[in-house]
Parts: sequence; structure tokens; C-alpha cells
Amino acid sequence: MADDLMSKSDFKGGAIEYFLRSIVTGFLSLVGIFTLGILTAWASLWLQKWITRNSCIDGRQLKLEAGAFNLWVRTIIWFLLIIITVGFYAILGFYFVARQRWFLKRTHFAN
Repeated sequence: MADDLMSKSDFKGGAIEYFLRSIVTGFLSLVGIFTLGILTAWASLWLQKWITRNSCIDGRQLKLEAGAFNLWVRTIIWFLLIIITVGFYAILGFYFVARQRWFLKRTHFAN
């Protein structure tokens, strides 16, 4: 039973495309400094949507429905929390967990 479910779960993206998308995302994130992080949020969401679009669980396609502006606002809040807590919000992993939760709350089955 477990083997059947695992065989229906798959990631269809390729390593080279992931690598190239990661490079573009990293570059856009650096340029995003000049756009107050708006471009960084868009690039991060672009990569995450690609990952989600290429993921299937139990044979069902996943879809991420989120907007870059909403992610940008959340990122500002998380950044302020990092400053207020003198970095502990990020060091202890709270930022990364909050960010992952944000993505997962907006991910659902496409079909």
C-alpha cells in the first residue's frame, strides 16, 4: 500500500532547470535590494510555484495560489521580527518555519 502511494508521488522538474531558476532567483533577490524587496518576493514565489507545479502527491497535481505583494508584506513583518529579536527569530528557525507555513497554507491540489 505504501509503495503504491509513493509511486504516485513524484517531482517532475529537472535538475538543470532548478539550478538555472535558483541562479535567476538569487540574482533577482540581490537586485531586489533596490526595489525594497518586492522583486525578491516575486522571485522567491516564482521558484516556489515552479516547484509546486512540478510536484504530484498521490497522483494529484499541486498548485500554489499566492501573490507576490502578500508575500512581500509578510516578508517585511518577518524582517521586523528579526530586527526586534536581534536576529534570534531567524537564528532559531522561526522565520524559516513561518515562511514554509505561508507557502503551504496557499498550496492545494489542482485537480
